[in-house]
Amino acid sequence: KEQIGMFSKNIYICSTEQKHEELVLRFNDDLGLLAMMKDARLTYEHMPIRIYEQTPSFRYIQSGAIAGINKGRYFSLNDVHSFCTDLQQGFQEYVEIQKILEEIAKAIGINLAIHFKVTQDFYPIAKKAMISMLKNGEKMLVELLPKQKQYWTMKHIVCTDHPQRLFH
Repeated sequence: KEQIGMFSKNIYICSTEQKHEELVLRFNDDLGLLAMMKDARLTYEHMPIRIYEQTPSFRYIQSGAIAGINKGRYFSLNDVHSFCTDLQQGFQEYVEIQKILEEIAKAIGINLAIHFKVTQDFYPIAKKAMISMLKNGEKMLVELLPKQKQYWTMKHIVCTDHPQRLFH
């Protein structure tokens, strides 16, 4: 429940007859991973840890909604989460993931555009690392958020010239 937050009106709640439990169909791809990592026993020697997740997700979009996935009820999300020892290693991980995504995109013949969502407070800290990911006059979309809405302060989204994102 703690991770549902802003999606609380857009979830499907199901009941079981046997145990009279309420279950929620997964609306996002972070829930299982974060719950799993919360109890993981790791040290700095294991870092960075990169976990790829492809998740079937369900959202009950309310009538009149004008943002997000237009009336999408079932879709699949691709995501990578990296767990790092510190901010420097985190920025290095961003760069490494971007290189991998560029190789994939080149191999399948699509163009990439980099999109960052970052809080205004964190932008001055992240700006140099974000710019380091640009090559040959590429452009980047930077969406400044007034405050932190979820558990992250910066999110790297890779968009393509194809109607579907390569990665989020």
